[in-house]
Amino acid sequence: MKKVYALAGAFVFGSTAMAQLNVPIKSAQSVLHAGSKYANKLKVAEHPAPSMADRGTPYYYEDFENGFTGNNQGSEGATGSWTVVQGAGANLNVEWEITSVGHANDAGSTFNIPALNSTTGIGASGSWALLDSDSDGSSGSPEESSLISPTIDLTNVTNNALALEWQQFFAEWQADTLHIGVSSDGGTNFTEFVVSDGVGRDNRPNPEVMRLDLTSLALSGENDVVIRFRWTGNWDYGWQVDDVVLVDLPDHNINLASAWATHTQVNGAGNVDKITYTKIPTDQVFDLELSGNVQNLGAQAQTGVTINMVSGAYSGSTPGIALNPSEDSTIVATTVFNPGATVQAHEINYAVTYGNVALEDDLNGLLDTFRFEVTDSEFSRDRDDYTGAGLWNGDDGAGISNSYVMGHAFQIESNVTMDGISAVLTGSTDPGVLCYGAVYSIDPGTGEFTLVAQSNDVEVKSYMIPTGNGSGSPQIYFPVQTSLVAGETYIICVGHYGGPDAVVIANSTTATASANTTFLLDGTDNTWYYLTSVPMIRLHLAEPAFVGVDEEIAGVELGQNVPNPFNGASQISYSLDNGGKVSLQIVDVTGKIVANYNEGTKSAGTYNITVNADQLAAGVYYYTLTVDGTRTTKRMVVSK
Repeated sequence: MKKVYALAGAFVFGSTAMAQLNVPIKSAQSVLHAGSKYANKLKVAEHPAPSMADRGTPYYYEDFENGFTGNNQGSEGATGSWTVVQGAGANLNVEWEITSVGHANDAGSTFNIPALNSTTGIGASGSWALLDSDSDGSSGSPEESSLISPTIDLTNVTNNALALEWQQFFAEWQADTLHIGVSSDGGTNFTEFVVSDGVGRDNRPNPEVMRLDLTSLALSGENDVVIRFRWTGNWDYGWQVDDVVLVDLPDHNINLASAWATHTQVNGAGNVDKITYTKIPTDQVFDLELSGNVQNLGAQAQTGVTINMVSGAYSGSTPGIALNPSEDSTIVATTVFNPGATVQAHEINYAVTYGNVALEDDLNGLLDTFRFEVTDSEFSRDRDDYTGAGLWNGDDGAGISNSYVMGHAFQIESNVTMDGISAVLTGSTDPGVLCYGAVYSIDPGTGEFTLVAQSNDVEVKSYMIPTGNGSGSPQIYFPVQTSLVAGETYIICVGHYGGPDAVVIANSTTATASANTTFLLDGTDNTWYYLTSVPMIRLHLAEPAFVGVDEEIAGVELGQNVPNPFNGASQISYSLDNGGKVSLQIVDVTGKIVANYNEGTKSAGTYNITVNADQLAAGVYYYTLTVDGTRTTKRMVVSK
C-alpha cells in the first residue's frame, strides 16, 4: 500500500508548491481569522497507513493500549510512564487524555472531527492519545499541554540514522502549533521541531504517517532519550496521536509525494501560470506539463531518480537527478502530453526508478496516477467528490453571513462563448437565499479583477441543497452568456449578498488547489484573499455538445420554447411538412438525458409538447427533435 509521509525536522520543501497565478493579491491566511471557525484551507489526499510489519524492528514502540502507563515495547524498552504537563497560564481543561472514541464533537460544531484510524486505533478497537481543543477549549483562552514519554535507553544502538514515526489525525485551524521535542538528557533540554504547519483542515489523511529524521541529533548510545508531543493553541480543533515508533531509517526509500498534470500559460504580464484541471472541454484542449515531487526518505544518497509517465500511446520521463537524504525535488517531464479533442477519460500513470530501486524499502511509494476527462462543454477543477462542511460562509459568529464572492481561475485556450456557471452547495445553505454567478477578468499589469458579466439572482430551492455528502449532489446553475478571449484567464465565481441566510459552497475532497488560483472576496473589507481548497464551481461553455448536429431539417420547423426562461410549464412547438416518426429528448449541460418524449408517427401539421420544470433544476438545457432519424436542436433555460 502507498504511504503518504508528512515530513518534519530536516526536511525543507521549497520546491513542492504548484506554480501560481501571478497577480498581486493578498494571502488567504487571514480568511481564517475573518470568518467562521469552520472555514478551511488546504486539502491533502488520503492514503492508507503502513502496517507495523512495514516499519522494521523498532527500538521503542508505544500504542497506548495500556493508557499513559505505556506498553514500553521495542528492543530497547523504556522506564516509567507517559506524563502530561500543562504550560504556565494555560487553560487547564485542554490537556492530553486517553480515548477510544475520539473527539466529543459537541453540538454546534459544524466540522465533524473523525476518530483516529491508526493501526491500533479506532479500526482495531484500540485506544490512543487525544487533545480535544474543540470541545475543551474556549475563545481567548491560551492552551499548552505536553505529552512526555518515559526515558528510552539507546545504549546498545550504534546507528545514528534514526527516525521517529507516529500516526496522527490533525486538522489545522488558526492558532494551533504542533511541536515535537527530543531530549537526550532525560527531559531537561529539548530540541524541538514544528510539524504540520500550514496543512489546513479539510480532507486530512486519517491516519497520517509522520516521520521525523533524527540523524542530526546523534542519539546512538544515549541512555536518557525522551520524546515530547507539545500542543499550543487557542480553541482550535486538536491532535490525535498513536503508534509512536523509534526505528532505523531505511537505507533506500524514495517516495513519489505528488503527481501533477498542469496547463502552463504565459499571461499578459509575461508571467507563467500553471493550473490543474479535472475536466477540459474539447475546444479548450491544451498541452499538459507532467511533473512530480520526489522525496528521499532513506538514510543513503540516491542517484538517477527519474519519473516515467505513461498514458495510452504517450510515454515520457523526467531527467534523472540526485537526492541526498532528507531532500526533495519537483521534476518535469521533457515532453508534454496532449490528450486530443475526443471526449474521453484519461489516466496518466507515474512510476519512479533510480539506481538502487531493487533495494527500495517501499515499492508502492514509487507509484501514482493522475486522472482527468476531456468533455463536451464542462470545465472543472474539482474531482466530483464534494463532501464535508464546505467552504467559508462569511459567518461573523453572531448568526449573520457576510457577503462574499468565491471562485477560481480558468485559462482560455481558444475564443469561446460561455453559457453559465454551476455550483454544488452544502446542507448548511438556507433555502430561499439569493445568490448569483459572476465572471472577472484579470488586468495583466496590475493584477486587479474587473467584473465582466453577472447572472441574474437565483433563489436557492430546497431540492438544490443535498441531504447527504458525495458526488452526484444537485447543482445550482447561473446562466451567464459572455465571450471569453483566448490567452486570458478568468475568475469564475459564485456570490452571496450576506444576511441571516447562508450560502455555503461545497469543496472537493481529494483535489488540491493550484497555488494562488482560488479566491474569495470578503465583503466586510472588500479585499480578495487566496483559498487553498477547491470549491465545487464549474464553467460551462456554450453548446459545444451539439456541434455537427443539423440545426435545420428540410420540411421540419422546431420552435423556441415559450416562455423561455421558465419555472413552471413551457410549450415546445414543431411543424412537419411531411409525416414521420417523431421524438423529443432533453439533456442538461453535461449531456445527461433528463426527459424523453416519444411522439410516435405524426402526419403533416403543427404540434405542441408541454415541458414541466417541477423536476428540473435551474440551468441550461437542450432539446432535440428527431424526425425519421434527422435531428435539430434548440436551447432553453429553467429559472427558479
